[in-house]
Amino acid sequence: VLTAKPGNWTPSGARYGFQWYRVASSGKSTKLNGQTKATFTVPKSLGGLRVRVKVTASLAGYNSGSANSARTAKIARV
Repeated sequence: VLTAKPGNWTPSGARYGFQWYRVASSGKSTKLNGQTKATFTVPKSLGGLRVRVKVTASLAGYNSGSANSARTAKIARV
């Protein structure tokens, strides 16, 4: 299980959204449909690939902002 932490955003009080992606060996990222929570249970089907998460912060009266995590190490094949 992987857990994304949103980090520190200014101003405080933002709501956070998450989107997980698989990352192929070519570096191309593909959205993992339905994976929009801070935690992600990695399925066996992603063995040999990497994943990353995009965090989007939103707060009324401000523009939304996003940040991408670094990709993980290759996921072990089981």
